[in-house]
Amino acid sequence: MPSAEFLMQDNFCVLPWQHLTLQDDGTTQLCCQSTQVEDIDGKPLSLYEQSIAEIWNGGFMRAIRAAMVQGVRVRSCTKCWEVEDRGGISRRLEMNGAFARAGGLIAQLKAEAVREEFACPSLPVDYQLNMGNACNLKCRTCSSGSSSKIAADPVHLRWEGKTLNMAAAARQDAYGIDDNDAAPCVTRANRLGRGLPWYKDADFLLGELLADAQRIRALQIIGGEPLVIRMLGPIVEHLASMGRPELVTMGLTTNGTRFDSALMARLERFGLISISVSIDGLGPMFDYIRYPGKWSEVLANLERYAALPKVMLSIVPTFHIYNALHFADVLRFCEARNIRPISNPLWTPHQLRAEVLPPRARREAAQRLRAFSASARVPLNGMLANTFAQQLEDQGDAIDHAALEEFMLYTNDLDQGRSLRFRDVCPEVIELMAADGVIWNEALRHAAA
Repeated sequence: MPSAEFLMQDNFCVLPWQHLTLQDDGTTQLCCQSTQVEDIDGKPLSLYEQSIAEIWNGGFMRAIRAAMVQGVRVRSCTKCWEVEDRGGISRRLEMNGAFARAGGLIAQLKAEAVREEFACPSLPVDYQLNMGNACNLKCRTCSSGSSSKIAADPVHLRWEGKTLNMAAAARQDAYGIDDNDAAPCVTRANRLGRGLPWYKDADFLLGELLADAQRIRALQIIGGEPLVIRMLGPIVEHLASMGRPELVTMGLTTNGTRFDSALMARLERFGLISISVSIDGLGPMFDYIRYPGKWSEVLANLERYAALPKVMLSIVPTFHIYNALHFADVLRFCEARNIRPISNPLWTPHQLRAEVLPPRARREAAQRLRAFSASARVPLNGMLANTFAQQLEDQGDAIDHAALEEFMLYTNDLDQGRSLRFRDVCPEVIELMAADGVIWNEALRHAAA
């Protein structure tokens, strides 16, 4: 049975008092699950046009805090409401729970908010930083905004409606990092004469965003792949030398293909190391989805991460059409190793959502998830499985033929440039689709045969 903090349903979330997510394009969000922070006209606020203080205590954020104090469900938090309405544990409930377990009082937070007219006297103590798309993988469910390897793949790019920038592709090193740090961008930094994206700008990162290092209590780095991001080392050193590292949770969301011993040794000065490894499938399924990653290497690195002192290790599987039938296997893998799974459904592109599977495949996936839930040792893992099962069952017997056609074309196109084929890795899906009259075809759209 979930503890009391998980059952709070007053529509309040502690994150707008603590946390801000910074996207690589300079926009900001309440958290990774929310919509963008906007001005009164609906224009996203940007690090390149506003300061952190102006964003943090602007009209949008103050209105969000006021609504939450009043118990109103705000539009920006729709993804959490969808998870909760299916009986799941949302990010909102998780963060409220962590706040309560640390001794925080929501009633006190609300009273202070009213007294301060919904402004926060101090800047965020917790940031999630999306530091560009430098990455060494080109995962099937990812995009060029989060992978420089995809940005250099003309077929994958055309599915995003983009074309290959040959000059940018030529600048990338073996890990897919663009070395052109002076890439042109119309930004506040440009007008200050630096001309850098914020996540490559040491003056902004260390001299403005994290200048008051002693205030910081949590920092989550995402990308791209954090372990190939060049500013990661300077950030870690800045917080360790200028802040209170023993009070800081340093988080990395990684694809698990790399292990940096020197970096991990520096992170031992921090109070907690939170490492979230993105694993959507096991064995050949991992290799297929997260190309050109190798499951054997990730499995070895997972053991190395688990052996670190002061580490909180989690696995972050995204629920989508490729892994829906085998998602329960990932959850069993987590339980067998006492690793917490933190998962959300894939939202875009539409043709890769799990519910696009035809009815027989959806029912089979839902039954496997329900079976896992019935035997789960950890109640929250069972609740997660039931949430995704409900998502599939809610579709009834509908068949989205247009989305399935897009799924097949997309999959075939990507198969052409990768070493594994869907037919070989996922034959059961093809059989279940055929049972509903959806016959897999080998047609291509953007790839050459």
